[in-house]
Amino acid sequence: MKQVLVFDGLHEFTIRPPRLFDEYIAALGHDIERCFADRSGFETVPCPGCGGMVTQPTFAKLTFQYVRCVACESLFVSPRPPEDAIAAFMEGSEAIRLWSSRIEPETAIDRMERIFRPRVDWMLATAVPLIGELPVFADLESKYPAFLAEVCRAGKFKQLVSVAPAVRVDKLTADSRLTVIADVEEAVAAGLRATVVSAQECLER
Repeated sequence: MKQVLVFDGLHEFTIRPPRLFDEYIAALGHDIERCFADRSGFETVPCPGCGGMVTQPTFAKLTFQYVRCVACESLFVSPRPPEDAIAAFMEGSEAIRLWSSRIEPETAIDRMERIFRPRVDWMLATAVPLIGELPVFADLESKYPAFLAEVCRAGKFKQLVSVAPAVRVDKLTADSRLTVIADVEEAVAAGLRATVVSAQECLER
C-alpha cells in the first residue's frame, strides 16, 4: 500500500466553484427526493468489507444513514436503495447532467493538472517497478474522460480498456488504443487480461 500526500496548494474552490457547486447540491437534493421518496424497498446490507452484519449508526448525509461495521470499521450506507433504483437515479439525475455539462468542463484544466496527472504519475510509478512492461490497462466504470486522456498521453500502455463506463462512450477519448466493453460480465466472457486495473471511481460504491 502506498500513501500519497499532495502539497501543491489544491483548493476545493478551483475544482468545485461555489456558485455552480451550490446549484449542483440543490439539484442533487431534488433528485434524491424524486427518486427515493419511497424507501419501502431499501435493503439492509452486510458490510462490503468483511460481510459482517453488526453495525453502529454513525451519521446521516443527504437523508441517507451511514453505519460503521463493528468488526472491521468500514463505513457504508445501510439501509440502501436496490441496484436498479440506483441505476435509474444515475440515468435520470439532473445533478449528474449539471456536473457533466457545466462543472466538469469549467474545471477541466485544474482537474487535469491537480488531480488526473498526479494520479496517473503515481499509478505508473507504482506499476512500472513491479511489472515492467505494461501491455493492457483497464479502467472500471470510467467517469472522467480527462483521466483516460492522461493515461493515453503517458504512452506507457499498448492497449487501454474502459469497462462499464459511467459516461457516454463517445465522451471518453478519441484515442484509437481505447476499447470500450459495456459491462464486467462481458469483459470476463471475452477473457480480458489486464496488467493494471484502475477502479478509482467505483471502489467507494
